Amino acid sequence: LFEGYIFITKGSSRFFYPTLLHKVLDYRSNGIDAHPMIYPRSILTEFERNGALKILPIGGVPNTRTVNCHEDDGIVSYQSDQFGFNNPAGTWQEQVTFAFVGDSYVHGFCMQNPNTFVGIFRQAFPSTVNIAMKGNGPLIQLAGVREYIPIVKPEIVFWAFYIGNDFENLDDLVDKDSFVEYGQL
Repeated sequence: LFEGYIFITKGSSRFFYPTLLHKVLDYRSNGIDAHPMIYPRSILTEFERNGALKILPIGGVPNTRTVNCHEDDGIVSYQSDQFGFNNPAGTWQEQVTFAFVGDSYVHGFCMQNPNTFVGIFRQAFPSTVNIAMKGNGPLIQLAGVREYIPIVKPEIVFWAFYIGNDFENLDDLVDKDSFVEYGQL
């Protein structure tokens, strides 16, 4: 976030891209509550280093403009719902037919709504909730299912598993005392 400005040269034109932090500050200077994307795995890693893992959020910062990432065509952001997930306002108040669980791909990391995977699905099926977050492995996803799915009681839950890193994410948490205790509740 703090890398300063990035200069990109294309032919004779020079483009000036602000960092994610600058975008957050720009939103705030215009009266918009904004935060950089904070995802559970990043918090988990920091707390593990300090041996202080006691509480782990499952979603991001609620009810805020979440500055997600920097893509070729600019900064990607979304308005988070009341639980910090990438859902439109009012999603949790309506009858939900479908729910999605997963990590960055399902979350819509670095994609503008409605061009995310779930955003495209939601165009055909508006009664859809998304509790996916970047970096959430199977155990954090299970915690999300346990905490949030009962709120909306969807008819169908799609759980996306990414073989590229979900086994690794599972191994990282399976022996953590906090998760073992949580799983026994």
